[in-house]
Amino acid sequence: MRCSNWKPFAFTALLILLATACLLRAQDSAAWADFQQRAAAWRALPVKPAISEEVRLERVQAENAVSEKRLADAAGHYEAGLKINPVWPEGYFNAALINAELEHYDKAIWQMRAYVELVPDAPDARGARDQIALWMDKLKYQNTLGYKDPATGLMWSRKDSGILVEVYNRMQYCQNLRLAGYSDWRLPSSDELQGIYDKHTDVGGYHVKGNLQLTGDERGSVHGNPSKFPDRFSFINGKRYNGLFTTVFDACVLCVRGTGE
Repeated sequence: MRCSNWKPFAFTALLILLATACLLRAQDSAAWADFQQRAAAWRALPVKPAISEEVRLERVQAENAVSEKRLADAAGHYEAGLKINPVWPEGYFNAALINAELEHYDKAIWQMRAYVELVPDAPDARGARDQIALWMDKLKYQNTLGYKDPATGLMWSRKDSGILVEVYNRMQYCQNLRLAGYSDWRLPSSDELQGIYDKHTDVGGYHVKGNLQLTGDERGSVHGNPSKFPDRFSFINGKRYNGLFTTVFDACVLCVRGTGE
């Protein structure tokens, strides 16, 4: 969805946002209700079937990725296995722990809830419920503040501007941002934007870390510092776009703070 100028369409945009939020909540509820039915059917089986060879191989690759400290890849392998077998308790449990390490608390909560739904009487079920409560608190805190990328130390604004910002006002937009108690926000480079690209994560169609809420432009791009070319990075396809052409356009911007050092 391309972001639009806020002033003429403020009320309409607000209604659209509210309607979209309601739709997303309804979709989440429907997905959970569907999973509960699958889980009930699985629990009713007198003998639980073993995982398939395809799922086993995803687990092997996930465990290897963990040993090599490639957590995003490990989460991707577990989630690939869960797409094949959506009633795999071990997959949900391990994916949840890894996503929590990556600070993807929304995913971690859903996956641990799924684990408890499948095996409510497991010896570690109470501990799993406690972990969900802790992650919910962290998610609430995370949504209030910005997202700090553990890989770089950079803190990102929770959302992009959501409106078109004129090219010569992009830097000023970030400099004027007051968020999470900080006032030293700045415009990122395209290198820094690329650093929060995560092909294994899908947030409203954008492959971005930290559950950041992006509006983007027609290519799903977020614009960075216009003095550094290329200045656009797409969180849909993972590509950069040449700033010599794109800096003439108004754009949505995402702000960052820190040096990553």
